[in-house]
Amino acid sequence: MVISLETLRELALRLQFDMKDAQYQTLQQEFAVILQQMDLIGAIEGVDEETPMTFPFDPESLGWRDDEPESPLTVNEVLANANDQTSQMIRIPKVVG
Repeated sequence: MVISLETLRELALRLQFDMKDAQYQTLQQEFAVILQQMDLIGAIEGVDEETPMTFPFDPESLGWRDDEPESPLTVNEVLANANDQTSQMIRIPKVVG
């Protein structure tokens, strides 16, 4: 099975992606690899009888703790760990241009 460039363009349009022609060709090649891998997995005898794995571990066996309410930290306790602060606030580097 090959996913056509037209199908990829249609899907990109639906998802409001703006892509260049070279990117569509790269995406088509990547889908070809994924589909080949899916064919290999499908060829494994008895794979259809297996239960799909949605999470690699049994969540019940992880031993997560129950959330217990605790009193929050005071402003001074929080600021004690801050490298840069001003007016009882933590100053961080600008992240938007």
